Amino acid sequence: MSGSEDDDAVSRDDLRIPLADAPVPARGGQPCPLGLGLIKLSVAEASRLARLAAAHDAGQLTQARLAFHLRSSARRRRHQATARWCHYSTRLTAHAAT
Repeated sequence: MSGSEDDDAVSRDDLRIPLADAPVPARGGQPCPLGLGLIKLSVAEASRLARLAAAHDAGQLTQARLAFHLRSSARRRRHQATARWCHYSTRLTAHAAT
């Protein structure tokens, strides 16, 4: 597939950057909810996305590659939200036991 054919398969949703922040547990031992969401953009992640946008504007990245990097960013932020949930839940459980 050529670059333009790949770009045709990219939808507007593939190029979105979600900005919401995932919740944290209110008490220890709460199971991680399905569809937890993503953490807020960190400074490093915002910088990474700005570099990607600049590379795309300069013609160095196709829309398909940009969409791939944005999906990777979302996957990374989703994993971080899950890790944060588990960490906070464990800490709250330990704190309640003392």
